[in-house]
Amino acid sequence: MLNLFIHDFNLVLTQYSTRGDKTNEEGCLRQHAEEFFEKYPFVQLLTDAAAFSNRPLLKVLKDLGKDYLFCVKKNQPTVLESLVQAFAHVDWEEQEPQNIEKKEAA
Repeated sequence: MLNLFIHDFNLVLTQYSTRGDKTNEEGCLRQHAEEFFEKYPFVQLLTDAAAFSNRPLLKVLKDLGKDYLFCVKKNQPTVLESLVQAFAHVDWEEQEPQNIEKKEAA
């Protein structure tokens, strides 16, 4: 069963059976992503574990204009090292948040 929910509200938005799709949770999300975002267009960001961070799913989310945040634990050294290498050129000190309004201090 794939559950898509909003943490802050303790609210399940929808559920999809992985049996009916004959797939795992990631494949189920990939198959139902367009349907889900049509029904809930206010959802802009999905979060999950690194297991959901495969290219086919990320391509679907990118094509739908959605963002995805996943965590990588230190017990996944190969994935972690790949990410460190991929982002080694980024100067994180100079990065500005995107799409966030800056608020003046009162």
